[in-house]
Amino acid sequence: MGRDTKDNERPEDPVKLTIDTYDEVAEEYCKMTMERGDRVFQEEMIEETLRMISGEAVVLDLGCGDGRDTGYMHARGVRVVGLDLSKTMIALAKRKYPRCDLVYGDMRKTCFPDDKFDCVWASASIIHLPKDELDVMASEILRILKDQGKFVFSFKEGEGEGYVDTSMGKRYFSYYRLEEIENMMTHFKMLSYKEYPGMIMGSRFIYCWFEPDHQNSPR
Repeated sequence: MGRDTKDNERPEDPVKLTIDTYDEVAEEYCKMTMERGDRVFQEEMIEETLRMISGEAVVLDLGCGDGRDTGYMHARGVRVVGLDLSKTMIALAKRKYPRCDLVYGDMRKTCFPDDKFDCVWASASIIHLPKDELDVMASEILRILKDQGKFVFSFKEGEGEGYVDTSMGKRYFSYYRLEEIENMMTHFKMLSYKEYPGMIMGSRFIYCWFEPDHQNSPR
């Protein structure tokens, strides 16, 4: 497989197909992203997030992959839990970061109690949800997030959604414009955002900081 090509054909569960791909290529994929990503910028975004929360805060790393962000926050003294739907990724994360709390689970329906977290961090993970499932995920985050909690995530800038055939297998991606993502996060209000100054593996990424909007929230 060579350059990325979009395929809009959608079977029953695009998330399952994407996770199956990650289960197959986990180690190779994580090595590639470490080599081709921008770890310095990523850690700057984490530090910016940590400045918004207290030292006693509990953080969920949603879609933690091999646990690199979980491990970074843990090393900073943060009480953090990593969650991922790929069993291979979780196994890899546990091997790399044996002292971290790492959980297998689905971001659309987690095992956590209400009001558990002060912050949910989701780096390049919600991008694999079909757009019609974004609200399901956001409602779950609203449930497990404390009233003044922060929801921080990155997304691929663009339009549409569909399968992309890549050198790392077939995966499902959703692309958003900033205004679109803000409008779709109906129970949250945006605090700030930051665009990555360049491209990461052929895509433009935007990081967003949100908090619950109690005027529009069902809680």
